[in-house]
Amino acid sequence: MMSDYWMQVLAIAAINGFVGMGLYVCVLTGQLSLAHAAFMGIGGYAAGVMTRNFEFPLIVALIIGGAASGIAAALLGLVIARLRVWIFAVATLGFGQVMVDVFTNIPYLGGAQGFLAVPNLTTPWIAFAALGVLLPLFMRFQGSRIYYAFLATGDDELTAGATGIDTTLIRLMAFSLAGVIAGIGGWLQVHLLGGIEPEALGFFASFTFLIFVIVGGERTFWGPVVGATI
Repeated sequence: MMSDYWMQVLAIAAINGFVGMGLYVCVLTGQLSLAHAAFMGIGGYAAGVMTRNFEFPLIVALIIGGAASGIAAALLGLVIARLRVWIFAVATLGFGQVMVDVFTNIPYLGGAQGFLAVPNLTTPWIAFAALGVLLPLFMRFQGSRIYYAFLATGDDELTAGATGIDTTLIRLMAFSLAGVIAGIGGWLQVHLLGGIEPEALGFFASFTFLIFVIVGGERTFWGPVVGATI
């Protein structure tokens, strides 16, 4: 039998791969997001509040965590979806750092010490199951019409627009979907580790997710899982 320590390590890798798959969608459409950890944190904080402070069921916390981060991503995307790659990256970097400051200064959420004593409701097997559900969904996604629209937008936005693809809508869809996936990852992580701190929303965490995508292969949906495991 594998020890509890290694099960925990593999569960964290599974969650990181899960979240990285959302970032893969952004990269596919040419969006270099450095706010991914912020969306994960928003989902984690929202889900943690639901289970610790209000004793909501885990599934309700999942819905609220995913929705909170998805809405945050959609609202941010409405503002920055038309920006070019590097300007987009800087804008998302700024958003992530603002979120660190915001959560650091909310006493209700534990301030700089973080939001602790969240019930450990996520087991490693739940993390593995979540990744096991997402992988076949992405397998169906790859090769679909919407996948090729995403790919065309990332490869050459002007050409994609000339063929009738609404590239701004595609980028917004990808960014919002990535936010939802990150929020669900935050839900998984906060209930596995028992808490979350503001620094987890910052640049270095987001850059780590980007490394997972690049190392594993930015054109394959399973690449972030490989990158996170390595």
